[in-house]
Amino acid sequence: MNKNGLGSPAQNMSGLSIVIGGKNTFGKTGDIKIPDWEFEVVNEESTGIPKSPKITLPVHDLGAEYISAVQNGESIVLKGNIREDGEDKPYVVTMTLQLHKIGTEIKEGESVKRNLEGRIDTFEETVDGKQTIKYNRSSLELIVGGDGKNLLEKFASNVL
Repeated sequence: MNKNGLGSPAQNMSGLSIVIGGKNTFGKTGDIKIPDWEFEVVNEESTGIPKSPKITLPVHDLGAEYISAVQNGESIVLKGNIREDGEDKPYVVTMTLQLHKIGTEIKEGESVKRNLEGRIDTFEETVDGKQTIKYNRSSLELIVGGDGKNLLEKFASNVL
């Protein structure tokens, strides 16, 4: 039980930044939704093939270097701190994406913001140094739970 008597301790994200093109955005980003892993379904039956995951990265900076780095396929790193039961643990996502949209919000009296949206081509998530998800679109690799088992291995051997 946690201090509130509600079961296991909660994990709270207590800091998050995006590193794009080697430049850290700490304090210049907003909420980020890590993509859901959805699978193609045919006749109510899962094919086991993931739909293309997409992500939106909000950056409160209109710098051209962010757009160039994403457009050139450079790795994007999300670095966060998870606080759990009084302990800090690292949260890291490394990904590449194909840029689909560049959105810009400009409102008088508010922070300017760019939303970089795209399809994720590679993705690796680690929590406290342990891999939780690994995805590679071109090699048809999807590993969840850190067990090293590629859920797409049989499909990939049939089609690649």
